[in-house]
Formats: sequence, C-alpha cells, structure tokens
Amino acid sequence: NATSNDLNLGMSGGSKDIKYNISGGFLNTEGLLKNTSFDRYSLRGNLNAKLNKVVNLNWNAVGAVVESNRSNTNTTRFDGGAAERSGVIVKAFMASPVMGVNESWFTDEVENSNGSFGAFNPLTDLTDQYYNKKNFNVNTNLRLYFKITDKLTFVTRGGFRFIHDKLDRY
Repeated sequence: NATSNDLNLGMSGGSKDIKYNISGGFLNTEGLLKNTSFDRYSLRGNLNAKLNKVVNLNWNAVGAVVESNRSNTNTTRFDGGAAERSGVIVKAFMASPVMGVNESWFTDEVENSNGSFGAFNPLTDLTDQYYNKKNFNVNTNLRLYFKITDKLTFVTRGGFRFIHDKLDRY
C-alpha cells in the first residue's frame, strides 16, 4: 500500500492599491514498487501594486524542489541496435512463478517460466539499482505598466528562469 501526503497553505490580502498572494505546498508519495517515492516542495508568490496614477507593477515567482526515487520499469530498451526486454515488471512476468523469495533468488539470473535461464531477477532491479533525481527550479516574471493616456498603455516585461537537475543512477 502506497501512501500519499499533500499539504498546502496559502495566504492572500492587501489593500486598494496593493494585493498579494503567497502559497506553499508539500507532496510526498510512496511508490507502488519497493524503494520508489516522489517528493515535491513548492512556493508561489504574486504581487500586484498600483504604485501611482501612471505606474502599475505585476510580479510573480514560482519555485519547486522535486526528488524522485524510482525503479527501471521500462518494458523494452535498445542497446547497440538490439531490443532487450528489461524492467522489473517484464522480468517478473518472465521469471518462474513457482520460485520462492529466498537468498538464491538474489542472484543475477533466474530460471524463466519456459525452463531456460537468462532473465535477470526482478527483485534485483528493486534492491540493487539506484535511481535518484533531484530538480530545483525557479521562475519569476515582472511586468510594469505605464499609462500614457486613457487609451494607451506601455507594457514592459522581464523574466528569469533557473533549472538545476541532478541525477544519480547506478
């Protein structure tokens, strides 16, 4: 049984000329497969301000940190032009259904359901392989509105985006 927690908190307010909104969240999900999970922390902020009769400002920012631990669940992979069945799900179907989970199961190769050898143990994918990906990203935008006349407004915008990914896999 995989559990999931999703917590969010937000706050907004302001006055006639300034309005703000800030929110944050946390998501934690255990994977259905052994040693798998997904975590996300997020933060968002918005600010709208009427600085004077001529200038308005609109600013927003979003940031998130995401970490995922997963297993190889691909059904087919291609190495050197040849297709190879891989992934814990395919390997579980290819392994003998009568072989129990014991120490001998934790070898690299197990007997296939047709009596041949060559399918790697599906539990090895879950216990001996490591896949951890961390992602950090920030995105922020700023808009300035200059009211030149009642029917003409000049708008200028700028933005910044930063993304950092780190992948550990073996």
